[in-house]
Amino acid sequence: MRTLQRGISVLHSLLSEEEEMVSADKVERKGRNPKLIVARDTCLLYRFYFKSKIERRLYPDSVAALMNEFHLSQVMIQKIIQAKTDELMLIKKEQPSVKSLKEKYPHFVW
Repeated sequence: MRTLQRGISVLHSLLSEEEEMVSADKVERKGRNPKLIVARDTCLLYRFYFKSKIERRLYPDSVAALMNEFHLSQVMIQKIIQAKTDELMLIKKEQPSVKSLKEKYPHFVW
C-alpha cells in the first residue's frame, strides 16, 4: 500500500511539473496594448489641436469635449497632454489642415 502511495505522489509531482512548464511557456501579458495606447494618445493630441486651434475653444471646453469622445477622465486627458507636450508642439508646428486631419482620421467629424 505504501509503495502505491509513493507511486501516486511521484506521478502527481511529475504531472504538476509538466503543467508548470506549460504555463511558463505561455506567459500572457495582461492589460492594455501599449501600441494602441500610443495610437490613442496621438489621436487625442490631434483632436485637442483641432478643438483648441481650429475651433478656437477654450482649454476647459476642449478637454470636456475630449472626455466625451475618448471616454477618459479630465485628469487622464490632462496627464496625456502634459506628458506629450513635445509631440503636441510638433503638431502645432506642422499646422495640419482639416483636409489632412480627415485623411489621417476619417472616422472623426472634423
